[in-house]
Parts: sequence; structure tokens; C-alpha cells
Amino acid sequence: TSELFGKFADCKEGLGTRWDERFVRWNWESMEYSKRWFHCKKGGGYRKWYGFNNNVVDWEYSGFRILNFFDAEGNLRSVPRNISYYFRKGLTYNSVARGSLGFHIKFEDTIFLDASPTVFPKEEELFSSIYLILNSRIFSYISRVLSPSIQFKIGYVTLLPKPIHLNCSKQLSFVVENLKHAIVSSELVERTFDNTSNITNNLIASILHTVESKIEHDIFSAYKFTDKSIQTVITETGTPVGWY
Repeated sequence: TSELFGKFADCKEGLGTRWDERFVRWNWESMEYSKRWFHCKKGGGYRKWYGFNNNVVDWEYSGFRILNFFDAEGNLRSVPRNISYYFRKGLTYNSVARGSLGFHIKFEDTIFLDASPTVFPKEEELFSSIYLILNSRIFSYISRVLSPSIQFKIGYVTLLPKPIHLNCSKQLSFVVENLKHAIVSSELVERTFDNTSNITNNLIASILHTVESKIEHDIFSAYKFTDKSIQTVITETGTPVGWY
């Protein structure tokens, strides 16, 4: 038995500046504690759990410059959607999903732009389970069925089914997020860049994939998929590393 995700989470589109060259910068182009530049999510591609923390947006004076960006005829060019959600913790993804959804954490100090639609669980206790389900093979499979193009609209998420019971440790979302954080922190463009670790990314990735496989098994079980249905999903979306 399952219910639709729309009952458990708000799914929102983000800020459209309509002139990113002016209003959006890389992290290193602004001072770390600037009053003008705020961390933001700006798409970036497919990535699960953690990452793409490499941009800032001009939100000084509560976004005054963006909110007053008009064309020559006096029409507002920017699209400031869902402002009340900008500084809430959520789960975001790249809107051009190309058939595979990769949700990663958006922290409370980070604004989300329109290339990064974001899911906001309505209850904190649901955050971990929703996090795990959104990044599952099942979710990507169903999204391909619903979406007619490579661009996955945020409204589709509300139509996807969520199992009533997920027998999966809530700590697993914490584990995979931190493992991915450790990998991503080796990238120069990340604001969390840190090259002091003595553990290789390959070792961390092998542990991450093992945990992800455990999560996939638990989610298939929660949806009560038969072996034949499971095979259909992984044939379409790919076999998880460590599946066997």
C-alpha cells in the first residue's frame, strides 16, 4: 500500500534570475562572509546525496536587485518563486534529469534556483526515508514512465507513490551523505574542499556503493516488488553496484 508523495512533501520550483551572468557567481568570486552573496543551488548535473555547493547568488537586502530587475518596458524579468522556502532544508536535483534522478541535500543557508527544483518533507521525521526513496532505482524508473522528456518537472514528484512502511535505518541517509561529502570535498570547486584526507576516494566509493545496495534492497521490499518486477526496474535503470 502506498500514498502519493504530495501528501508528505512540498515540491517547489526555485528562483529564476533571468540574468545569471550578473546575479550568480562561483564561490571563489565572493568573500566568504559577504552580506551580498548567498550560497545557492544551480543545477549542475546528476549527483546523489551531496554536492554542487559551488555557487552564490546576489540576495543582499532580501534580493532587492533581483526582485527589481525590469526590462525596458517596465516588465519584471526575474521570476522569484516560493521565496518563503529559500532558506529551508530540502532535497534538490537537476531539472534536466536525463532519465535518472539524483537528489542531494540543500542546507538552510542555501537558496535554490530554477534549475534545481527542491523537495521539502513536511515532517522532520520523514526526511531520511524520503531522502532514501527519492534516490532509489524505483523512483527513477517511475519518473521515466511519467515524464515525456529529459526534463523532469517538480510537479511529477507529487504524483509518485511513497510506501507506507520503509524498513530501512534512518541512519543510512546520514551515512551515505557523509560518505559522498568525503568524496566531493576533494573537488576544488566545492566550498567544502579539503585535501587533507588520507583515505582514497576509491575506498570511500566502494563503501558508499555497498550501503546504497542495501538501501535499494530495502526499498524494493517496501514497495513489495516481485523478483520479476525488480528485474524489470534494474534492466531499465542499471544494476546497482554491489547488488549481488
